[in-house]
Amino acid sequence: MKGYTTADMKRFNYLISETNAVYHEAAQKMGLSDSTEQVLYTICNYGESCQIRDICKLSGISKQTINSALRKLESEGILYLEASDGRKKRVCLTEKGKKLAEETVVKLIEIENGILDSWTGEEREQYLELTKRYLDSFREKVRELEAGGTVSELAEMAESGSGAISAESRKGAIPVEIGNGTIESGSISSDSWVVAEPAETEMPAAIEDSSNNGEAGH
Repeated sequence: MKGYTTADMKRFNYLISETNAVYHEAAQKMGLSDSTEQVLYTICNYGESCQIRDICKLSGISKQTINSALRKLESEGILYLEASDGRKKRVCLTEKGKKLAEETVVKLIEIENGILDSWTGEEREQYLELTKRYLDSFREKVRELEAGGTVSELAEMAESGSGAISAESRKGAIPVEIGNGTIESGSISSDSWVVAEPAETEMPAAIEDSSNNGEAGH
């Protein structure tokens, strides 16, 4: 069976996979599970508290997994839940939780901030703009998918000028697999992600060549 992924897309997927692997490695070194790291990171992203839906949205982890992590952290005295806007729940750090965050994810956030700060303003803007451009385009294309249809069928529709898929015939988005993750109906679920150890990841030829020339690498 021939490969469908272009060389550039393989490089892109490789970089995404390696980035996820580094975050997984960071969680291990900090003595945290991936879900705990995501919970603490999201809370710190908003300050000292946030809503449960914020954690699900930013982390891409399922609500079930997040709820399990929250119950565990609550039992350990790391955080507590309080009512917010009716039935919504806000996640708040205890003093013990603030101390844990300072010793773990805050250090990770400082590393991230330091990397971006080391770039020029133009480099940061270009990186963020291109990332947003890819995300917006990808989200739009995924929403155009029709259950039971294929990308080639959609391309044929576009070429024939038959127009967009009507709301009446839309039955939902087809899950689109990227590596070991699945994006479905515009949301990202990472429950099924299996992060390979970096040493076992096969580097695409294009990146490997440039790495050997000192142009890229970790």
